[in-house]
Amino acid sequence: MSNELLDSRSMTHQYTIPFHALGVTADGVAQGMGYGEGAIATPFADDLDTLVKEAADHAAIEVGFRVFPPEVVSVERDRLRVEDIAFETGRIIAGPLRGAESLVFFVATAGPDFTRWSSELMKGKEQILAYFVDALGSETVEKAADWVEEKVSEWAEEQGQHTSNRYSPGYCDWHVSEQHKLFSLLPNYFCGITLTESALMQPTKSVSGVMGIGEKAKKRAYACSICSMESCFRRNTRHM
Repeated sequence: MSNELLDSRSMTHQYTIPFHALGVTADGVAQGMGYGEGAIATPFADDLDTLVKEAADHAAIEVGFRVFPPEVVSVERDRLRVEDIAFETGRIIAGPLRGAESLVFFVATAGPDFTRWSSELMKGKEQILAYFVDALGSETVEKAADWVEEKVSEWAEEQGQHTSNRYSPGYCDWHVSEQHKLFSLLPNYFCGITLTESALMQPTKSVSGVMGIGEKAKKRAYACSICSMESCFRRNTRHM
């Protein structure tokens, strides 16, 4: 399902995605928890398989992005600008975006029910299952972000352009507080996501970020070797 909004400054796209379209697997969830491929032990493997099958009844996946054209965008040495808003991303992010002419801000959410589901299992003394459901929600929203990244790439290709990697506030020295700036560029309650005062997204299983589009934009290896964030999912589970 697609809903596209157009105005003179930008193009906004929003999609509802069925869970099965994301390709979430029990093994992928296990790898996100730090297990090697195929390494999660039975009976936990059977439990995780069952939870993945049940996840379609709990997922409410929404993704969207907004494209800002070259006339309102600039990429500097250590920051991005959209109109009069400056994002202090630092050089790790701004550097790879230097070839971008347009900027895309995106969000994705798995919906609110994964948190409720996990909490109910925890109250029922099913701690290990609650942990699995929490990891399942995280894997689902990362797959949703992969989906929207691919959708942006397809959209850019139709315009004869290329795309950069995606980057999110809270990673690579980009402070999470700048979520407020990012969300100020999106429609209110976009994809059903809101921000707390401390810039945390609700539902919690949500992600946001930026990508670059341009003839010289390109995907690069993530700069994990110069980033100090040990908890980054790309460092620990994707090895990028």
